[in-house]
Amino acid sequence: MEKVVKPALAQGKLVMILGEEWQTSDAMCRLSDILHNDGLKDRVVMFWNANNIFSFDRIDWGRLNHTTTITTVSRYMKHIMWKIGLNPLVIPNGIPKRLLRKVDDRITDRVRQMIGSELILCKVARWNPDKRWNTAVEAVARLKDSGLRTVLLARGGMESHGQEVLYNARSLGLIVKEARIKPGSSNGYLTALQEAAPADVIDVRFHMPLDFLRLMYRAADGVLANSGHEPFGIVGLEAMAAGGITFTGCTGEDYAVPFVNSFVLETADPMEIVGYMTYLRHHPEECMRIRKAARRTARYFTWEAAVRNLIGKLQNQAMIRGILDGNPTPPAPHFTTSDIQLRFHWDSAISNIKRSSTRFDGLSCCARDTTEVPPKISRSGHLE
Repeated sequence: MEKVVKPALAQGKLVMILGEEWQTSDAMCRLSDILHNDGLKDRVVMFWNANNIFSFDRIDWGRLNHTTTITTVSRYMKHIMWKIGLNPLVIPNGIPKRLLRKVDDRITDRVRQMIGSELILCKVARWNPDKRWNTAVEAVARLKDSGLRTVLLARGGMESHGQEVLYNARSLGLIVKEARIKPGSSNGYLTALQEAAPADVIDVRFHMPLDFLRLMYRAADGVLANSGHEPFGIVGLEAMAAGGITFTGCTGEDYAVPFVNSFVLETADPMEIVGYMTYLRHHPEECMRIRKAARRTARYFTWEAAVRNLIGKLQNQAMIRGILDGNPTPPAPHFTTSDIQLRFHWDSAISNIKRSSTRFDGLSCCARDTTEVPPKISRSGHLE
């Protein structure tokens, strides 16, 4: 307070205090009390951000909502928080700008040759039922049954659900192997994958640096970010930045536009993945178009873009509260309308309907009884 806030206010600066996640909620409330006691509360803007729903039951929402402006990372999270009487502002997450660098396709071609499968799928997520790992391995089994040599590069976490997923994979007749880096090896990632092949599921048991992950996202025929509950979905966005073909869920991934820059899965039915993968096999030109659109989309979700979004909403809140006078210069937009090549018209809508309902080689990707059910959340913040 004495070293930052008061000196900044004395210099006529606009002071903004940011907090994120449940661990900071009480500190933000206490800081607001201190500002109020010093007569400074009306001169400071305080934002608190919910990046996920973890420990919502530990937060004093009434107090936090009174002392701060609550924000969150997606419209999906906003709708969840509506159910506990909140109406947060939406400020999307971002990715580092360096992830927009183009991946060398000569290296990705080498990756595909080393793995040696017709179809490569990649999934990176915690071993958690929300991540729909079982849907992913069931899709691999269906693709294998259709005659396609398919491999799933699976990088999970330390959670026990992983044992269930790999057991289910073996029960479906899939060959599961582990990929491990040999002791003393500092850069044996590709060698580890090559030694684990051939397999239907390669359980990656080593840390994958982001630069190596980008190679995997680009080399894969599909990146399965198919969560049933995803506050934002940073993996899907990172994959799109690498030019990957991303399969997202249908929750917090506001950046995903179905059939334009990605595939948005509406159900937990593995046949939905199978249908779209079969479609891409028959239409390789669509692969190239979607990969290009994915990279364009990722430009709009860098941290620089997120900061501009934040500044705009900060200025608006400061003006509403009378902290900021005059007409502040709006932050420069990170794209222009001419940059956007996403088409929303009847021809596109009809095309989407046709692609969603078409049967490929007798495989239907129509929804059955696995329609997405939005999670319910109690007043205290528990998912029901």
